[in-house]
Amino acid sequence: MADKKILDNEILSDDELDNVAGGTVSERQDLQHAIGKIYPSAWPDEKFTYLPSDKVAPYLKEHYGIDATINQGKYLYALHAFVTKDKPNEYSRNGQTLTHQQVIDIINIVNGK
Repeated sequence: MADKKILDNEILSDDELDNVAGGTVSERQDLQHAIGKIYPSAWPDEKFTYLPSDKVAPYLKEHYGIDATINQGKYLYALHAFVTKDKPNEYSRNGQTLTHQQVIDIINIVNGK
């Protein structure tokens, strides 16, 4: 019972959990979806697509003034997928550290969402 009482005070909210989760493909995808389909597509039936993975951080810097280190984990070519989580993504703007959710909020505000 004593352990349960200690844990009751240690439960994190969803917002707190978002801030401690390791960098993942889903976080990068969150950014891509918030930015929207802006990158010229190679597919004939689609004019634009989401930014490629390696273009997300430079785009954040150029369009939102956000410095970002996107940590996706290890990519396994045999599976065509990221197979591990990495350390948390790192974001800052004007020297101030930002959370993933704050970055999403900035993108949404600038894009009028």
